[in-house]
Amino acid sequence: MKRLKGVVKQPEGFEDFPRGLVSLPGERLEGVKFLYMGDVSGRTHISLKDSVVGMVCDASGSMELELLGDNRLRRMITVAEGSKLKLSFVSRGGGAVEDLVYLKEGAELIYDGRFRVRSGVFTASVRVVHEGKESSSRIDLRGVVRGKVKILPTGELLPGSVGSRTSLNGFVVVFGRGEVEAVPELLVGEQGAAASHSFRKLRLTREQRFYLSSRGLGENNIEKLYEGFILGG
Repeated sequence: MKRLKGVVKQPEGFEDFPRGLVSLPGERLEGVKFLYMGDVSGRTHISLKDSVVGMVCDASGSMELELLGDNRLRRMITVAEGSKLKLSFVSRGGGAVEDLVYLKEGAELIYDGRFRVRSGVFTASVRVVHEGKESSSRIDLRGVVRGKVKILPTGELLPGSVGSRTSLNGFVVVFGRGEVEAVPELLVGEQGAAASHSFRKLRLTREQRFYLSSRGLGENNIEKLYEGFILGG
């Protein structure tokens, strides 16, 4: 970790984040609190555990996050004209991921959020604002849940974003007493833009569990299969 030079003034919405520290790409960070302000390009991978992180940046390329324990992550990202960005996270704990992404003309965003919540509460909130024309975004949020999850995706197409398109998608498998609250929102202010959303929640019925158990697949094994399928291992 290193300190930022000069005076760092928190933007609106980040006043309560500690300032003056910046993470280095590829680091595994635990129990840290910092606000990063700058640019991100190329491929960036960061592993966080029990941390509080704010990011305000222009970005392109890909940004991958591994979240363990209880984290609080808030990002405000701008994707420049003609640039492409892939944002992805895998969370195996609680806390919250809050993302606000602005897309300029011709910008493209692919957002892939995956989570495993055994207990506690996890919130995934992502808002994509299409400011320029011919921009595109796809948001995918998928998870396996025994605790509580809130999924809050928003696609906003501003006036003038002609030819832009956004798609919000969710798939959650629920076990035990797990609870899911999903509130997708589409705000379309441009007739020449396109928006869509879909969400699916799967909870096995008693009959399905009995059928699978009679063939040697108990609930724990089924849960592990879905976890491997969604989280990739």
